[in-house]
Amino acid sequence: MVVDLPKNQGKSGAVMAGVRMTAAQSVLFLDADLVGLTPSHVQALLTPVLKEKKYMSLGIIDRGKLLTRLSLFFVKHHLPWPVLTGQRAVKRSVLDRLSHNDLQEYSIETALNEFCRDHNLPVAYVPLSGLNHVIKEKKMGFLKGFKARIKMFINVFMAFMKIRFKI
Repeated sequence: MVVDLPKNQGKSGAVMAGVRMTAAQSVLFLDADLVGLTPSHVQALLTPVLKEKKYMSLGIIDRGKLLTRLSLFFVKHHLPWPVLTGQRAVKRSVLDRLSHNDLQEYSIETALNEFCRDHNLPVAYVPLSGLNHVIKEKKMGFLKGFKARIKMFINVFMAFMKIRFKI
């Protein structure tokens, strides 16, 4: 099923529009620009939510030993940088309880991470070996892609500050 939105609602609005179109009790999110996605990646993300009583699983793309370990450290300590992972499985009960005020542009990942943290909900961190994505600079050209990346980082950081510190 394709959901066609008449007006651009940003990533968060688009994701939530898709969620509203399903009655599924768990939802899997995957970025559209993934390279190397396999059924085992999908299973790895879904298993903690479907079988291990986790409320959310976060897919950490393999960026080599050092960067992957650094990403896992940041995610486990709820720091804003790795909240950008679009690879995740989430229980419907979490999605239904998100505040609509927290869902602007790229803030969906931040809102989900902070909701689980605030409610002490168990989360799994799943390394996804062999998976990568096409960067904005390659998709849009260097300058336009770089500007889009900076805008996204600012949006995510501002969402984190708003949600975490009620700014």
